[in-house]
Amino acid sequence: MTKPKSKNVSLSVHSALQRTMNDVVFELLLNVANRAALEGRSVFYFRPCELVRLSQFHIHGTPAFDFTAWDSIQFLYPTANSLVRFFSQIHLTKRLPDLILIEQLDRIIGLQRDDFLARLYALTCLFVDAHEYIRRQKASQDLASDCPLLVSCAIPRTLKDWHLVPHGLRQACLFTKEGNYDDSHFSLADVENKFEFKLLLKEGEVFFTSFLYDTDLLPLVQLPSS
Repeated sequence: MTKPKSKNVSLSVHSALQRTMNDVVFELLLNVANRAALEGRSVFYFRPCELVRLSQFHIHGTPAFDFTAWDSIQFLYPTANSLVRFFSQIHLTKRLPDLILIEQLDRIIGLQRDDFLARLYALTCLFVDAHEYIRRQKASQDLASDCPLLVSCAIPRTLKDWHLVPHGLRQACLFTKEGNYDDSHFSLADVENKFEFKLLLKEGEVFFTSFLYDTDLLPLVQLPSS
């Protein structure tokens, strides 16, 4: 009689941890959008559902949300097909964005689909092609050509090696919790082990506690030549 109860508790804990991780990622992306808006940059923010509430967390050291500046943030709620259509027709967009954020791509595609990984690869390649077009267009108009593209996506649990996740992005990081049932310590690490951020969630605030990097792969200081 105790086994089902124990299993239910385990599933409940896992679900709560997953929600916490999703909320932290959401807060990170929303802070990026808010900062861009405060700097007067236009943002395309794609997510699977409408924004009905803000996260209860705050990223330590980031500016407060200024909703008067959010007119430059365009929230979009696409299906997988409309997302493909949008990026395939990016050349028809009247005003190109300065920043593109895509949150929970797994929910937009459908994580349970048999062809999820294939669609993930195809979509991320499409994102990069559209991103390159935006950069070229901005450069040709003497505008700032740097248009960051940030994508968050869950990985199927059945995937034994997350290094095998197919994607077309230039760089990928893995966001994980540290500890079996700990919902306060997280890691954001480059998949090639070039760098890693340690994060701590404490009393509703997210702190970046440390930054680790491989000195051979990611030199932070360029030493003067002798």
